[in-house]
Amino acid sequence: DTVQISQNSTSSELSEYPELLRMSPSGAEKAAALADVISEDGHDTVAVTYINNDYGAPLAEVFEEEFDGEVAYNSPHDQGQSSYRGQLTEMADTDASAWLFLTYADEFTVMVNEAYDQGYDEAVEYYGAESTVAEEILKDTEEGSQESLKGITESAPQDQESYQQFIEDFESEFGQTPTVWAAYAYDAVTAAAIAVEAADEVSGSAIDSVVRDVTRPDGEAVYSFEEAKELLQDGDASDVNYEGVSGPVDLDENGDPPGFYQIYSVEDHEYEYGDYVTS
Repeated sequence: DTVQISQNSTSSELSEYPELLRMSPSGAEKAAALADVISEDGHDTVAVTYINNDYGAPLAEVFEEEFDGEVAYNSPHDQGQSSYRGQLTEMADTDASAWLFLTYADEFTVMVNEAYDQGYDEAVEYYGAESTVAEEILKDTEEGSQESLKGITESAPQDQESYQQFIEDFESEFGQTPTVWAAYAYDAVTAAAIAVEAADEVSGSAIDSVVRDVTRPDGEAVYSFEEAKELLQDGDASDVNYEGVSGPVDLDENGDPPGFYQIYSVEDHEYEYGDYVTS
């Protein structure tokens, strides 16, 4: 058996392959979290446009399943178009009070500018995910065009001691601040090492039999390989709960971790980061 542990695989379809475990949350978790955020903001009708590929389509599908209200519009758009006026007009023809953009930065930039030209931003609130928050979007859009934007992006718990130590060590070694994806990579390597230590032998099947156990909350919380190794000297995999620098790992039967996200918004044409949400 071959077991893989990925740091940045997010497709919800990968949940069908339990021998591919991951540290980054699946798109399904993100879509569910978005549905909760939009509902909690008081919206009961949403229009969704998604990029027509393996990123956008699964997100839109899960969002429609998870959203408590009505999805009045849920339609794809192609990557790289010079205009998206057709999609925006169709969204405006609904009674949706929230528009969800599941797309990339370039496409979102075009949509924001065209919606601003038509005044659509005055009647609805915008929502997005990690792909609609980027400095180049702010640079290439009009000031005031995104004041209603709110979204979620993958995040680590910023105040967690182990994450702060990870940042310090990373900056010392590489001279730059790590992203959450670097934290996922660190956790992938550490979880794999702990699983090898806990397994009876170094084989795919042996590692697969323990890797979930060493990340679950039934065990004692540890924050490093060294702490886990010490526990394993007199215990087994179920005695260990590796708490990642990116947050709780808690791998489920499909090899998926829970989602941990930070809410962002735009104020005075700058990104503001606020509360955390989980799924």
